[in-house]
Amino acid sequence: MGYRSDEFSEDRDILFAGCSQTWGEGVVYDGIWGNILSELLDTKSYNLGSGGKSTQFIVQNTIAFCKKYGNPKAIFCLFPEFIRIEMKSDVSFMSGKTVPSGRYGRITYSVTPNLNPDKTAKYSKAPHSAEEIIPLEFIFAVNLDYINMLELYCELNNIKLFWGTWDKFQDEYLNKNIDSLDFKNYVYLEQDKWEKRIQDGYSEKFHDDRILCINQYDRPCNTHTKCHENYKEKYGKNFDLPMDSDPANRLFGHIAVHKHVHIAEKFERAFKNASN
Repeated sequence: MGYRSDEFSEDRDILFAGCSQTWGEGVVYDGIWGNILSELLDTKSYNLGSGGKSTQFIVQNTIAFCKKYGNPKAIFCLFPEFIRIEMKSDVSFMSGKTVPSGRYGRITYSVTPNLNPDKTAKYSKAPHSAEEIIPLEFIFAVNLDYINMLELYCELNNIKLFWGTWDKFQDEYLNKNIDSLDFKNYVYLEQDKWEKRIQDGYSEKFHDDRILCINQYDRPCNTHTKCHENYKEKYGKNFDLPMDSDPANRLFGHIAVHKHVHIAEKFERAFKNASN
């Protein structure tokens, strides 16, 4: 079925879902945050992570899994940036700059701000560009509505739900505004306090063996993050560097194992606090 998970052959207590970060792009199997979390909680789980998917898909797919295979005791979701939206559109009417030509039916549009950051297009004619005519505020609202729907489903079915986002802007925005939003299961992941990934502005500062160095000053790196040294010994270079990255050629991949560890620990803490 395309999932990086055990076969769905038995009831398991935990289900975790998300996009490619949850699928585990760039990290070894046991370095995925969901698998680390399962080990921390000493229980078995299934992984519904699927690359490139939107929050809409993740919510719908999670509910579909529960209806077919039964409800788990807890669901953990790591949502992507809220610029992805799925909708059916005839390509003769609207397409997207990130959508391959010839695609028909239900398409995931990734309305990346840098493709038209200021929504500067004053006129548009078919085939319209999704990046130019779909307001980001609309997509943001739709994504939050779907998460609200998942919260309601879990409440009605007595499932513990914990969700967060790997997008730093969203993480900070939700944390500042969560009291004014109608959510009960949000987990602040505190991304700005973690080990930085390569594309966060540190691409020029790495060791000869391409292990990312967090220090930006013009002196040898001697302030590299020291937390989780036990994981660093276990995962080697993959602890700091995702396997789909090549910093020497400025090819930036997904998050490395270290960030997966932090995500798992944040969700573990939220789960244990909810159980007390």
